[in-house]
Amino acid sequence: MTIIHVISEPNGGGAELLVRELNSRLNAEGVVSRVVYLTNPRRLPLLDNEYELGLTTPRDLRAGILLRQFILRSFDRDLVIHSHLTYPLYYVAVLPWPKRVRLVHTEHNTHNRRRDIALLRPIERRIYARFDAIVCISDGVHDTLANWIGTGLDRERLVTIPNGARLFAMRAGEALQADECGLTIISIGSLSRQKGFDISLAAVAKARSLVRRYIIVGEGNDRHLLEARVRDLGLADVVDMVGWQDNIGDWLGYADLMLIPSRWEGFGLVAIEALSTGLPIVASDVSGLGDILRGCEAVDLVSPVEPEVIAKAIERFAQRDDEQIRHLRSKARSHAEIYSLGSMADAYANLYETLT
Repeated sequence: MTIIHVISEPNGGGAELLVRELNSRLNAEGVVSRVVYLTNPRRLPLLDNEYELGLTTPRDLRAGILLRQFILRSFDRDLVIHSHLTYPLYYVAVLPWPKRVRLVHTEHNTHNRRRDIALLRPIERRIYARFDAIVCISDGVHDTLANWIGTGLDRERLVTIPNGARLFAMRAGEALQADECGLTIISIGSLSRQKGFDISLAAVAKARSLVRRYIIVGEGNDRHLLEARVRDLGLADVVDMVGWQDNIGDWLGYADLMLIPSRWEGFGLVAIEALSTGLPIVASDVSGLGDILRGCEAVDLVSPVEPEVIAKAIERFAQRDDEQIRHLRSKARSHAEIYSLGSMADAYANLYETLT
């Protein structure tokens, strides 16, 4: 059995990271796994078990045909084709495959733009019905997808496998790093409406006397809007938008607190990575993200889209003493260890076995 993951490109957000980590773990455990990327716009170096079709955009109408030709020409054993995100979902679903091929899709978010178009709903029911199994990365993703599909799919095909995350080393210092100038706060994610950084900027402005530096790690189409927001709020001397960074563990080590102000979220991989370093979090209590963080003492879950509420959470955190911070750090690490990459890979391997 060979597992073929199909995703648009190797770089991006949590879904792309999950695919690369899952592929690596499966191969390490003796499962033959490969990844096929439709595009590789940043020319990211690929591993020996990763391939690209060489297209300039996943919207290229040749993508489906080239994908099918490449897979069937390159791999001659029983196959499980595993799609991720929108374009691979559609290409894999509509293409004709031999009977020996099994199809799996992972749903990575609680919301997408397709669900804003009511006319797509009956089409999507047929698309998802093509798959032998659909993996949801959280209970929130499971519930929202089941609601979108309605009665058009056997619900037993929907399974929940929580993401695994990279666990970084705990920070060396145990006390709050803030000095008399204030806290260093960090957010990580794509610069998009989903991630809600316009909300966190407004919150930082309201709690400005407590904040020395607010670092936003990420890139995206909303950069110019957020830069304008920084200027309008008078935060140019506080906010650093540093773009995409590879050494996420190091950036997490610079901070006292993380903000995750997402409007919606399928899982929140960066939250688990942050907790693994002992970093406390203020996060939106939205489906998916709230599912994995609820019950962790190091996380302050707040109502989404309300800068005032986030600002008050920053104030609460700033009032904690060193002993309380040490306690939060310990609880953060313990919670992160629930979501290991090994457990995730084992769950996927077991799923693949049931399909063959």
